[in-house]
This record gives sequence, C-alpha cells and structure tokens, in this order.
Amino acid sequence: MIVTIIDTTPDAHLLHATYAGIDDALVLINPKSEELDKVLRERPEPLMGLGHGCSSGLFGCDCDIIIGERNLDLLKDRDLICIWCNADGFLKRHPELTGFASSMFISNESELYYCGFSNYTNEDIFSEVCLFSERVNKLIQDDEPLKDWPSLLRSQADMSKDYVAYNYNGLYYQP
Repeated sequence: MIVTIIDTTPDAHLLHATYAGIDDALVLINPKSEELDKVLRERPEPLMGLGHGCSSGLFGCDCDIIIGERNLDLLKDRDLICIWCNADGFLKRHPELTGFASSMFISNESELYYCGFSNYTNEDIFSEVCLFSERVNKLIQDDEPLKDWPSLLRSQADMSKDYVAYNYNGLYYQP
C-alpha cells in the first residue's frame, strides 16, 4: 500500500495511526506531485490519501491538488482510500475510480463550527479522530474489503455524539 499523508496542520498528525504497523506500506509524508506520480507509475498497489482536501482532491503542501484530476490515469485500476474532507465528491465525479472515501469530516474545532455543531472541544474531536484512525488501521490489518468499511466503521462509532454521527454517516464506498 502507498500512503500519502499531507501533514501540515495540527490535526493531520492524528491520522498517523491509520497506517501504523502496516508492514508493506510505503509512506510518503508531504511529497511533491512529481514524487507521488513516480511512485504511482512504479507501484500498482492501493493508495491511501490522508489530510485536508475537497471534492477536487487531496491538498498538497502548496495548496495544490496532489491526488486529483491531474493524475487520474495513475489512480485507475487500484483501490483508493481517500480520507479528506469531501473525498466522496471526488470519487463520485470519477465513476471509473474504486474505493472508500470520507465526506466532510470534522477533525478540528473550526470544522465543527462550520458544520453547525458545538459543545465539544478540540480534545474531544482529536480523540474521535484517533479512534477513527485506529479503526481504519484495524480494517486494513484484518484485510476487510473496502466495500464493508462504511458499515463496519459506523457499527463501532459512538453515534450518540452528533458530530461523530455526521462523520460516520458520510462514509462512502464506490465500486
């Protein structure tokens, strides 16, 4: 598995638990576009993208799109794990791609307020992001099919917290 993490914000580092202990993972932290494209050309395995983004793709360090339309040809024919805000929109815009994606995913207090929630602290949110990352890691370690991830993750979440329910109800799989 190729893991691309854009770790430029205080909350992005929480996603490290997502790929911890995956023996065969090639982890690229804050890669340049050319570096990622070279690896994608050389290695046909699944790609996980972690960080902040939009429906156009995963933001790179320079606010460019590092995983997106610019490298669609390199994303086809591989499983994708897209964990950034509105990654589901990216997959939906490209039906030729296959994978798991998050929708808008609250990972910090600013996003919490943006989405109309309150009464939680950054610590609460960070704790939930860590749990999500650990759960995703377990799904990878257990080799669970991506198509089952949304329901498996929802079954483990504390859906009594409104923002947690929001995050988990937005999980998506595209065959």
